[in-house]
Amino acid sequence: MFDETEEVELDPNGGDFSLGHEMGIDALDLISKHVDAQAAEHEPIVILGVMTALMQYAIQACRDENDVDELIGMAKEIAQNTLDHGTRH
Repeated sequence: MFDETEEVELDPNGGDFSLGHEMGIDALDLISKHVDAQAAEHEPIVILGVMTALMQYAIQACRDENDVDELIGMAKEIAQNTLDHGTRH
């Protein structure tokens, strides 16, 4: 999707990251509603489907598979840090 490699500074408290995080929270709320309504039986499988769709887009958007691996690593690190410190959702 992108023709040029661009290095971007991550601001976990605003900008594009914050927008994406809020979209993710909205998706989780939607998953919960479907699980609560029993439209979905297994929440982890639904989450796997969402993650797969996001990964497909990430693979298309990144020029190099290593960039995708870096995104995954960063996301996991931020998520774990958030859980450890209780700073968001």
